[in-house]
Amino acid sequence: MENLIIQELKRRKEKKNGLANKLLILAEELIRQASNHQKRVLQIMPEFDLHDEIHLTKVLDNIADLIGNKTIKQVTDIELFLLICSSYLHDCGMAPAEWEIKLMSMTEGFDMFKEDESSICNDGKIPFTYLEAVSFIKNHKAEIYRIHDGDVKLWPFSENNEDELINSLALVLTDYQNFRNGYISNLKKCGSITDFRKLNSRIKVDFIRTRHHLLSSRYIINATPIFLSNINETWMKGLVKDLANICQSHGEDLSYIKKNSHQRSITNPKRVLTFSSSP
Repeated sequence: MENLIIQELKRRKEKKNGLANKLLILAEELIRQASNHQKRVLQIMPEFDLHDEIHLTKVLDNIADLIGNKTIKQVTDIELFLLICSSYLHDCGMAPAEWEIKLMSMTEGFDMFKEDESSICNDGKIPFTYLEAVSFIKNHKAEIYRIHDGDVKLWPFSENNEDELINSLALVLTDYQNFRNGYISNLKKCGSITDFRKLNSRIKVDFIRTRHHLLSSRYIINATPIFLSNINETWMKGLVKDLANICQSHGEDLSYIKKNSHQRSITNPKRVLTFSSSP
């Protein structure tokens, strides 16, 4: 059975609602993009099979169950759109780009142990500064992403230009180096390459898992051109920021949610859709 939230947006489209029609077309495109993208989770982290397309669909079903059909019929077209898209995009950060994974592998390594032959084995050493990271990426971009106008530019969640890409990668590199140094006592205990590989995989998975809500937010902002190509309105950039904040919030604490729920929003500046649980 089709999800009630999608059903409602389709019902409004059939009533000759122009906005609902545009939002539905865009939502269907984003669902397609997100579903294809989530297949990468299994490639990168097989243990996270619950973050595939089935998981995304289930999240939207759970939201529909929580708010109920009566509320679904009361919310705005844009709120329906946000519910759909946040369900399908909130975990897009669980599947980083190939060039981000490659860059991470180029710093992984301790003592004699490394998996990538091009690794600088920076574990346990002082992390790069931002400028050092930028220089490293520029000097090794042929290994990391080849050319920006190739696969990078075609990827729907990619930065808009090479400078932005290098900036984002530099932040990933410095953050990852700092994160790995928190495991240095564990790395020192590795007695074989097999031990290192097991620990290295766990560190990488932990890094992606604990940061994925931030990456999801960045990916959504990067995808702004997709939104604008479907609905080229002045308020669309604000809507994309709303969506990015919603997706980021699933990995933040309540203070972040409370702060952002009181900000004026394109969704509806006078009200916020909230849910209350029984004591």
